Amino acid sequence: MLKRKISKVFNLQDTVFLFFIIFLVLGKVNFSQKLQLDKEWTSNLKSFLESAPTVADINNDGRDEVIVAGQEEMIALDKNGDTIWRWKTRRRFMTCPTVLKREKETALIYAADNSGQMTCLDGEGNVIWQVDLKAGAENSASAVADIDNNGTYEVVQTDLTGTIWMFDALNGKVVNQGKLDEGLPVSPAVGDINGDGKLEVVISTNDGVITVLSSELKILWKYKIGASSDTWSTSAPVIFSASDGETYILAASSVGDVWVDLL
Repeated sequence: MLKRKISKVFNLQDTVFLFFIIFLVLGKVNFSQKLQLDKEWTSNLKSFLESAPTVADINNDGRDEVIVAGQEEMIALDKNGDTIWRWKTRRRFMTCPTVLKREKETALIYAADNSGQMTCLDGEGNVIWQVDLKAGAENSASAVADIDNNGTYEVVQTDLTGTIWMFDALNGKVVNQGKLDEGLPVSPAVGDINGDGKLEVVISTNDGVITVLSSELKILWKYKIGASSDTWSTSAPVIFSASDGETYILAASSVGDVWVDLL
């Protein structure tokens, strides 16, 4: 069991006036500089977009492309904003695409739609593998990393049954499965938060619960951080190392609480 040193909860409503003053001061300074930003390009994809794009060199041409999960299709744009390819999924995307870069090969792109179809595409828009989850995925972007430190990459994905999936990133083989029992999970975060050389998985749910799982997707501990929310407004956790050398988990709740855990 992981040992937590301290947990802190801050309420944004208590500090909103301070943030407002800081915004006004910094905003006045920044806008007084009259910063000019030249527009490179715009592109009308004619698709309903519910998430941010991902930027990566997906075809090893030395330039980053833009990958967007449209309403029912994955779209790749070049450096000029022109469409390179489109690939149509089975149902609606409510996620950001995740990219795994590869040397001397095109990148791999991962996303699950709300019918439960999980797809891996290559950088040219070809299907590498597909699997069906137990249910759809909403507001849950895949996490890709060498979870068990064995030299190969895994993909972590959640679905609306609370199932946590771990796939082999190259072939889609199921490596592990876990299950949450409180709420609908959103995007997972991964990181070595206990120094064992393997990556733990941290997930928040729309019931306001943060859960930490081992590299085998076994629940280590969980913590209630706030009230319930819709999946689209549920904060995904962030794992980071600070300048003090400590590792933290950061998440926000629907009632304005920001939860910080020092591990």
